[in-house]
Amino acid sequence: MSARAAAQRLASPRTVSPLAHESAAEITGVDCSRPLGGELAGEIGELFLTYPILVFRDQPLTGAQFAAFAENFGELESFGDPPPLPKPDESILRPDTPFLPERKGRTAPNFCVYYHPDDPRVQFITNEERRDMPLMGIQDNAEKWHSDAQYRLHPNKITLLNTLIPPSSGGQTVYADLTLLFEALPQLTQNLLKACRAVHQWSKSRNFLFVDLLDPAAREEGDRIAALVPSMRHPLVRRHPDTGRPILFVSPRFTIAIDGLESAASEMLLRELFALMDDPRFVYSHSWRKNDIVMWDNRRIAHHGCEFPQTDIRHFNSITLCGEQPLAM
Repeated sequence: MSARAAAQRLASPRTVSPLAHESAAEITGVDCSRPLGGELAGEIGELFLTYPILVFRDQPLTGAQFAAFAENFGELESFGDPPPLPKPDESILRPDTPFLPERKGRTAPNFCVYYHPDDPRVQFITNEERRDMPLMGIQDNAEKWHSDAQYRLHPNKITLLNTLIPPSSGGQTVYADLTLLFEALPQLTQNLLKACRAVHQWSKSRNFLFVDLLDPAAREEGDRIAALVPSMRHPLVRRHPDTGRPILFVSPRFTIAIDGLESAASEMLLRELFALMDDPRFVYSHSWRKNDIVMWDNRRIAHHGCEFPQTDIRHFNSITLCGEQPLAM
């Protein structure tokens, strides 16, 4: 179904309005706190194939309501049972909290990720410390292009954010459409990239873009984590399982090499591809308002946050949906 046809089926007062970039659209007239019903959920799902970034404004949802909304589009990722809350004299950071702090060239605040009290599959994310929720981990490089869980065998299918307190001074999230990027490349380049596989790794100590920014303790910890979490190889160009369109599946945060190339050649090619992700032809920048929901196709869309002051507190709920193993074109 075309986007226009799907939009026409979203009967009044619901509307679909394309945003500043062809990959993004805003849907109005939908109350995400209430059950959608199969027909409406299906129509939104059809729109999502054309607009891989969907925006719903004015959605003041509880964590439970947010989880119920997300379940219309797939299986929610589970993070296991929450640990106990820290005692009054304990740090919120557990000894095993995965966190590789950079000491140079970085000013963006870290985000603490907590288990939401309504549903442990919902992440409550903020740049302030909270002692009333169990800590899940730390996000310390959200300002670099990435696709969520790209380093796993089954990267996430969809990511959803519901903003409770947006930053008041900047702090946009920027999205790059990696299908449009790939399709804009010369045919010869496309053919060459389709034959490649990329190596992805969570640990920044194995990433040529980050390793020199880590202090010795963080680098040692990164090496320990890398030994426990092996690198993952995926097609450099993956096929979208629903549309069949190609996706350039790389990111500076997680992609560390291209199989079969010498390190210098691999790094040079990756730097060239990373630079293309900033091209305005492929990018949508979202300025957050209170109670926004943004839902994006994590297979096709890379994203990153923009820097803002640590004193500018931001709260949002996040949900990721389980995905599939990437397949080559």
